Amino acid sequence: MLFVVNKDSKTASPAPPGSFGELALRERFDIQEWILACPQILGEDLLVITAEFDQFDRTSERLDLLAVDRRGKLVIIELKRTAVGSKADLQALRYAAYCSTLGIEDLAELFAAHLKRRKSQDLSSADARAAITEFLENPDFEEFDDQPRIILAAEEFPAEITATLIWLRTFDLDISAVRLRPYRVGTQLLVDCAVLIPLPEAKDFIIRRERKDVRKQREARGRGEAYLPWFQSLIDALREEHQFTNARAGQPQNWYSFASGFAGVQYSVAFTQQGLRAEVYLDLGERNENKEVFDALYSQHDDIERDFGESLSWERLEERRASRVGIYRETTIASPPEELDEARDWAIRKLVTLKSVFAPRLEKLLS
Repeated sequence: MLFVVNKDSKTASPAPPGSFGELALRERFDIQEWILACPQILGEDLLVITAEFDQFDRTSERLDLLAVDRRGKLVIIELKRTAVGSKADLQALRYAAYCSTLGIEDLAELFAAHLKRRKSQDLSSADARAAITEFLENPDFEEFDDQPRIILAAEEFPAEITATLIWLRTFDLDISAVRLRPYRVGTQLLVDCAVLIPLPEAKDFIIRRERKDVRKQREARGRGEAYLPWFQSLIDALREEHQFTNARAGQPQNWYSFASGFAGVQYSVAFTQQGLRAEVYLDLGERNENKEVFDALYSQHDDIERDFGESLSWERLEERRASRVGIYRETTIASPPEELDEARDWAIRKLVTLKSVFAPRLEKLLS
């Protein structure tokens, strides 16, 4: 909030914010014109390349402002009196997609046409390009990348848009929300600018964290791509050679569960920090029931391990609702191909044996 202060009387009084609607201020003929005159209203140095850009292929949509920043990034600027009830986020994403193919020569032509239309300056494309690189303070600048930034500017943003913007930033999309709030103070009209996303005081920290999150997501996707063929071959062998499952499609994840025929009981295989695990997983929906079934099975653990042929890991999982009985092998998804093949055959044998040993006992406990 702004405050009007009187130096002589040492008093201060709040200047309540107005709204663009109440003040009869319009997006195109008021807000857009202010930013054209002073792009710093949006909180940073920008060079506006063109306004009301409508040269998109096979669509009549019109981008409010196209600019570049000091780092040499294209900037899509979408203006709204209020973002409430709008699809400003989706609209801006479409504009970013449309503009992602624009190159330096395209921008030079647009900038030259914009200066001629707005300021009656007659620049060649070469001169316009030189003006752009001068703004960038990089005479050797060659080309823009295909990932434009996005700035949404409005009087207010509903929670559904801010949540969407924060989520999009986790995918390394540079998208910002700038609040423009008008004030009437006497005969003067003031506009307060505040960057809401990302928070300026935490911008560096947030960007570093977002980039770290993006790296983790990319690494996870990379691991998922490695898991998928391994689990697919496991599923295919269990279905076709052992009639263990009707499942057909693997998933890009580090585990897969198979139906047991008993509600709340699954046979699973998972790559864990302790190694590759084959297991019987008990989650009947209620903690006490899970523990009772686990305890009943554990009371037979000598007979079960004799029938299974080796020791098992009995994990009651006191801190969780579920319990499991499993067996481990020291294998990771990064192991050599021949070891992964051996691990797949091992997992198949263990799952088939687990089912043959546990199914009759589960039948008696759960029927």
